[in-house]
Amino acid sequence: MTSVFKKFRRDLKFRYGRQLRQLNYWLVARAAMMIISVLRLLPADSALNFADRVARLVGPRVGRHQVAVDNLRKAYPEKSEAEIQAIASDMWGNMARLAAEYIFLDALFD
Repeated sequence: MTSVFKKFRRDLKFRYGRQLRQLNYWLVARAAMMIISVLRLLPADSALNFADRVARLVGPRVGRHQVAVDNLRKAYPEKSEAEIQAIASDMWGNMARLAAEYIFLDALFD
């Protein structure tokens, strides 16, 4: 049964790969615009803290998290698994804060 599902999935990806990819890009763009709209409603400090918290929750659930963890394990073999996960979580928070700061650049530099 799983081979039938794999074949169906492969055929679907082959036939509709470009459309599915475009749909994925569109959905990601809409989600980003929605998040930016919410962040603009908040004061700068609150928005940065909110972005940090959301990224720490969402970041570990995306595929790139495992890449980051693997790279951290290679770079810091002496660190424990808890320390590696903490560093990766901090990375997501930092990236979100950096991205959210762009919304408030005019307010931060005035």
